[in-house]
Amino acid sequence: MAVRDALVIATSTYEDARLKPLTAPGRDADALAGVLADPSIGNYAVQTVLDEPAHVVGGAIEKFFAARKADDQLLLYLSCHGIKNSKLELYFAARNTDKDLLKTSSLPATVLNDLLNGCRARRILVLLDCCYSGAFRPGAKGDTTVHLREQFRAPDGPLVPRESDGTGIVVITATDELQQAWEEDAEQATQTGRGQLSVFTRAVVEGLASGRADQDGDGEVSAEDLYNHVLDEMLEAEAPQTPLRWVLGGKGTLKIARRADGTAPTASRSPRPMGGTVGAELYAGIERTALALHRTYGPNGRPFVLPGEDGPAFRSQVTAEVVARLAPPSGYQALGHGLVTSLVERMEREVGDGTAGAILVFDAFVRALLADLAEGAHPVRLARALDAVFEMADRELVGLTMLRRPDGGEDLTVVHRALRTVVGDDQATMTVAKAVHGLGDGGIVSVHPGPRAPGEAPGAVSLGFSGGYVLDGGYLSDRGAIDPHQPPRSLVKPRVALVAGPVTHLDQLPPASILERDFSLLLVAPEISPEVAGRLAQWRSLGVRVPHQGQRLRQQLRDLTLITGGRVLDSGDALRTAGRQSLGWLDGEVRSDGAVTVLQGEPASPQRVTDLVERLYGDLPFETDPVRQAWLRERAARLTHQVVLLRVAGTAEAAWSATAARVDKAVRIGHLVVREGVVAGAAHALAVLGERKLSLPGQAEERVVTRALGKALTAPVRVIAANSGGDAERIVRDCCENWPRRSYDARSGSFVGAGRILDPVAVQRSLLFAVRDAAREFLELV
Repeated sequence: MAVRDALVIATSTYEDARLKPLTAPGRDADALAGVLADPSIGNYAVQTVLDEPAHVVGGAIEKFFAARKADDQLLLYLSCHGIKNSKLELYFAARNTDKDLLKTSSLPATVLNDLLNGCRARRILVLLDCCYSGAFRPGAKGDTTVHLREQFRAPDGPLVPRESDGTGIVVITATDELQQAWEEDAEQATQTGRGQLSVFTRAVVEGLASGRADQDGDGEVSAEDLYNHVLDEMLEAEAPQTPLRWVLGGKGTLKIARRADGTAPTASRSPRPMGGTVGAELYAGIERTALALHRTYGPNGRPFVLPGEDGPAFRSQVTAEVVARLAPPSGYQALGHGLVTSLVERMEREVGDGTAGAILVFDAFVRALLADLAEGAHPVRLARALDAVFEMADRELVGLTMLRRPDGGEDLTVVHRALRTVVGDDQATMTVAKAVHGLGDGGIVSVHPGPRAPGEAPGAVSLGFSGGYVLDGGYLSDRGAIDPHQPPRSLVKPRVALVAGPVTHLDQLPPASILERDFSLLLVAPEISPEVAGRLAQWRSLGVRVPHQGQRLRQQLRDLTLITGGRVLDSGDALRTAGRQSLGWLDGEVRSDGAVTVLQGEPASPQRVTDLVERLYGDLPFETDPVRQAWLRERAARLTHQVVLLRVAGTAEAAWSATAARVDKAVRIGHLVVREGVVAGAAHALAVLGERKLSLPGQAEERVVTRALGKALTAPVRVIAANSGGDAERIVRDCCENWPRRSYDARSGSFVGAGRILDPVAVQRSLLFAVRDAAREFLELV
């Protein structure tokens, strides 16, 4: 005869002082055992194991699964600390667990996996109320970065989330692999009258006891019903954990209990909320990355650390590196993580900064939207409301901008302080600030290596020569190579050959007679062979490779025809037969070193240059692609000689790359500051925007999105406050009261004058629209 048995295991006290005593597990066990044993609800025969050593816990589980019949229905509940070792192997803690002797003093997840797979019963539900965080915060339990799905595997492969079935093993976990499982606070416990339970177990117990877990209204609670109910409760309570579910080898609908009162459920939300399991799985892929970045964000952020399975641990504070490392292999979580990856790529492409803040806002925004979806909001209607709400937010953010166009003498300090906030304070930062401030909105800065001057430190940054049309690329030596430290060379009034194809053979060069006496040749082409470079050196001429290809190559060569005259030759063979009229001529001087070439002199067609520059700037407002926008600005700046050259003094290649990347970022940020202005502290401005500046539009969906966005925009400053040991609620409140006069300085834990912390408003504007578009894609997926 088939039986219904439940084994409830909970451990609150631990002999190892490194394992924090827990309040909830004992009460969790009593409350859950009560509803499971109730004949009108679970009708299980319940066995409870409390605060026992590992061998007792393991023996109880082995006995529970042994000698079963196929029709038996089993339920296993486990509430304790979750711990991992250096190989990411998961262990469930018992009373006598020693963190240094996990294999012999705890229950390995692999043992539980073997017992599950070896059990003959075809209906098994496992509830795991454990978490995986190494930081034992008040109300939390467990150890971090455990990959639960790597521990639980079916005999024929890994577990894959899918619809619940009538037979098989269903595993429901309180969190994902990077989250903590939280206990109720005292106020919640007083309201329920049951004493403090864990957030997860409270949702299970209340759902079964009230009948609200019967979400499809058929009078019975299935494993799918229970999971969806717990998920809804977590979202409604804004609990910082996402329950997950896996099913092994089942079919049909696994019924686990009866609805307590036998009547239709009275939950205020719709029986089948929008979003559901798909939304939860997508969000889990988003949240796991956001939780990792909580640790790294702000002035007091720490590196994210993930132990290596076979090699050294992964350790990084670089957002893109952390995001790439945490990519799930497949499924809806991988899709959710893909939204985060696209968000990072877009922020890097558009503004080069703000990636972590964008992820934190996106995570909080999606979490709030999921709660609204659980209350019956429709994803399509919410998606339609995004544009109006985010455009309103952008207008309000622009209104918070200080010094929209810093162009006065003293405003160089504003540019420098903004760069110092983003990239740090050193000699290079001030040099970049001078460069971008001097150029204003229209110019560009070119960063290149160069030889060290006497007494100059490696990596020092200085302003180099300019005042002409700048080509990125130095001259080729007589061996066809470029040495970043080679001495400068110059040509006076040279002939200029502009070739769109490779020049690789000597017989492609024009005859020497075409150069006339005392004339030299500047050859500009995408490829120049060493033998051609050698012949040019004999002629006291120079060859320069253009770094572009395709359309950009031809556009730059056509721009050079306005400077030098002549025409663009399609190939090296065309150069051989070209007459003197096909070559250009520079009425001035060419100066070139190992990194850059500058053509100084009056253009051959001044009016055509003016007309082209006006057209390029005229096209800017109609170009939506930031990359193409930057190219239009770059072409106009080169034609009008608005290029500043920053030279990085000679250093090792690795050090040069790091310095160049940092200077490039400073240049991008500096341009954004000059172009659009600054705000007093990016995180603070977003919090003020979310708390004080967003008005509620008329339509219901717009009000829902506005509330969700307002809450999400405070996420960055909350994380900064948490990482500095401050009270997030108080700091958000004080930010709104004191801003913009004063901003919170996380390093000192105090509020300082607003001028100390300045950030480019363009980064936050880009953040808004990147989050909007990522949220739209999320809503389309659910």
